[in-house]
Amino acid sequence: METTNRQSKLSSIQTVIDQHIETVTHLQSQIDLVEQEIFSCYQRRKELLSPLTNPQCHGDNGLEGVSTMLNTPKILLVEDSRMLQRINEKIFNKLGHTITIASSGAEAIKLADNESFDIIFMDIGLPDIDGIKTTKAIRKQSKNMATPIVALTANDNSYKALCIDAGMNDFLSKPAPLDVLSEIISKYVEESHDEHIA
Repeated sequence: METTNRQSKLSSIQTVIDQHIETVTHLQSQIDLVEQEIFSCYQRRKELLSPLTNPQCHGDNGLEGVSTMLNTPKILLVEDSRMLQRINEKIFNKLGHTITIASSGAEAIKLADNESFDIIFMDIGLPDIDGIKTTKAIRKQSKNMATPIVALTANDNSYKALCIDAGMNDFLSKPAPLDVLSEIISKYVEESHDEHIA
């Protein structure tokens, strides 16, 4: 009986290990996709810079527009997993984005009180104040009351309505595919910029 129990425990441990290996492998594949996207990002940067060498675009408005387009968004990532922090930081940095990391809800609220961000990616299962309460606190009083907040969580879509009701703008399950992540950033940062212009 003791041998059977030991084998059962070992089997359970191995299952957990296999699941973690599968998760890490999947996340590594996301990083590999970043490498494939770098060339297209450089091409896009080259296109944005091209007006600077075009005499017809050297008016004040033209230069101001180019400067605005070249400003990379400030991103706040609220994530308690050290491994996911490193992976996401590498992904965002290679895409040319500045990223600030908060490891807890309390830290995220403090950062939101002191700094303005263009978009916030919010985990739900945080160790102190969960992502729902953290979002409500940011929406209630901070420099980021109107900043787009996107849930980036391991929870399934059944949590989406709860996140939206708390004041989030969108919901992503992690690890989010690179193309979806890029699309979300472009969508909400551009919308926020257009609102400020208006």
